[in-house]
Amino acid sequence: MAVLMLGSVAFCQWTMTRQVEFQLTRVTGHDADHEGDGAGPVELVLTPTFSAVDDPFALRSPDGGPPRLQAWHEDTLLLRHTTDLRAGERVRVPGLELGRDQASIRVEATPAPDEAVHPCALRVEVYRDGVLCDDHTLWSHGGGTRVVGVLTVQLTPRLRRLDRGLGAPDP
Repeated sequence: MAVLMLGSVAFCQWTMTRQVEFQLTRVTGHDADHEGDGAGPVELVLTPTFSAVDDPFALRSPDGGPPRLQAWHEDTLLLRHTTDLRAGERVRVPGLELGRDQASIRVEATPAPDEAVHPCALRVEVYRDGVLCDDHTLWSHGGGTRVVGVLTVQLTPRLRRLDRGLGAPDP
């Protein structure tokens, strides 16, 4: 009975795998086809797990309301988002010239008062030519604190593409 069961499993595997050619290969972002890519613009993507709303104690400025989400590179303001954000809403900042290998980014966000009681997270992703270079998650400590952090992000792509052996490679 055991030989019959194992034989049928082996036969099923053989019939399924003979139709699909598996070629699991990884091509990194440093391949010869893309050597000149290292200095192009990057895209910063910020995704809060909380609602970012008006801080009643924030300083008011004449050019708009208090910021819900801000990002800086060195002394340059990359993003100043003054409208409310929902949890999971992605904020994209395309076309940034941050350097070649790595950059330091400071991020601040203000969670809603009822959500700031608990720890809140903010996902920070950096893409170059649509390929993920680096990602980090910043956390608040809860108790009404804001999400604040300085990140050193890598600006070279992790993977150029991944061929899963099932046809066209993933972009």
